[in-house]
Amino acid sequence: MRRKRAFTLLEILIAVSVMSFVLIGVTQMTINLTRGFERTSAQLDVDQTAGLAILRMTRDLQEAKEVIIVSPTSLRVYYPQLTAEGTYNRQMRDEINTVDYYRGDPNGLPNPNGTALIKVVGSQAPDVVCEGVTELRFTSSNPSSVDVTIHVDRQSVGRRVETQMIHRAIFLRNY
Repeated sequence: MRRKRAFTLLEILIAVSVMSFVLIGVTQMTINLTRGFERTSAQLDVDQTAGLAILRMTRDLQEAKEVIIVSPTSLRVYYPQLTAEGTYNRQMRDEINTVDYYRGDPNGLPNPNGTALIKVVGSQAPDVVCEGVTELRFTSSNPSSVDVTIHVDRQSVGRRVETQMIHRAIFLRNY
C-alpha cells in the first residue's frame, strides 16, 4: 500500500505566514485607499462650497448699479430702480431692495470673526451661503469691480482640508 503524503508542520507555517502577509498588505492598501478617497471627497466638498459662494456673489454683483464695501468683511449691493412698467431706471438706485453679504455666525448675526458667509436680501431673514469660512475679504481698486477673497476649511479624516478663492466681480455692466 502506498503511503499518502501530507503537509509538514513547517510547510503549513510557511503557507499561513505568506497568507498573513498578503492579507495584512491588502488590508493596509484598502485602509489607505479609503482614507485617500475621504480626503479627496472632503477637498472637493470644500472647493465646491467656496466656488458656489463665489458664484452666488458674482451673480448679484454683476447686475449691481453700485456696490459699497461697508467693512473688509461686509458689502452692500444696490440695483437700478425698477419702474412701474417693469423696466430699470438706470440713473436711480433702489434703496430698498439691496443685498448684503457679510461674515457672521451661523445664526445670521454679523461677526467679523464668524465662520459663515451670510446673505441678506432687503428685509428678509439672513441666509447662510457658506460655512467654515476662516477669511472673507472685500476690496476694490476701481468703481466698477470688487475683489472677493474667501478661505474655507473643514476638519476631515484627522486633518484639515481648505481652499482659498479670489475672484474679481465686474459690475455696472450695460449702464
